[in-house]
Amino acid sequence: MIMDLRTEALISEIKLNALLPDGMFEDDDIISFLNDAYFSEVIPFIMRHREDFYLTYTDFDPAASITIPSDAIAQKLKDVQIKRDANTFYSLPRLSMNEITSNRFVRRDGFYIQDNTIYFHPRAQTNTIRLIYFKRPYVLVDSNADTGTTKNYTISEIEKPPLQANAAVKLEDTTLIEYKVYAGTTLTITKVTPPFKSIDTVTPLESQINQSRIYIGEDEVDEVSVGDVLCPGGYSGVPKIPVEAKDFLVQSAILKAMIAIKDKDGYAIAKDIVKEAKSILSGLISPRIEDEVKKIVNTGPLWNGGNSRGWRK
Repeated sequence: MIMDLRTEALISEIKLNALLPDGMFEDDDIISFLNDAYFSEVIPFIMRHREDFYLTYTDFDPAASITIPSDAIAQKLKDVQIKRDANTFYSLPRLSMNEITSNRFVRRDGFYIQDNTIYFHPRAQTNTIRLIYFKRPYVLVDSNADTGTTKNYTISEIEKPPLQANAAVKLEDTTLIEYKVYAGTTLTITKVTPPFKSIDTVTPLESQINQSRIYIGEDEVDEVSVGDVLCPGGYSGVPKIPVEAKDFLVQSAILKAMIAIKDKDGYAIAKDIVKEAKSILSGLISPRIEDEVKKIVNTGPLWNGGNSRGWRK
């Protein structure tokens, strides 16, 4: 059975473990503690192990400059690549401002960063540009919350095409998910199974308000399952962390709660528990692949007289 990492379950666990007095905090307060712990403690800790948990990429059309994606953690890039052919990308070197502003002519293509924008030098790129970066996870919300126009839902049924004709919403290439949503709201569906992927979906049409359902493309439907959480766009009902990081997140949120109520004894206990949870997690998430990294080597004439390629540790 997969561990329940929905925020609804995390809130209950925090209340139980912290022994918080009844009425001391609303669920929204506990969500704030969870988000604080999530973004200031857990995500940075996971990233320090350099195991690429949040790594992604976005391709851009040829351009002279590109703004770093707003969802890049700390506005940080791992690589800037240019498409050489259908299957090959190569990395561009980062140029220093001294190289750009000096009288020396920079002969090689490269890029520099200024004001969170990537500029290509000495000329605009004419091929597809790929930015590889660490994507910031979505802000957590209570997976069971109901605030009127931002109600979150657990998906209870999925119905695949063919659907009845409805020219207003053009159902030919869509999938129906049973549950009411609100027009004008961008939606996010979060998987409740690892790696807790978030799927951005279309904005519902006005005509869908009273149908208790939304429509998403068939390309996305295979990624959605009964039990997944539907939230407003940019929010998530499940933290994007390894399952093994659950205790670290919960205990870090409890530590934030102890600080808020100025409970010195509770703070001291929670601090020790967080330290132990950190140590355990560190040994679990790194290295991500136990064996040594292998490099492709040329096994030519000196290797069995052949021209094949092989692996070497």
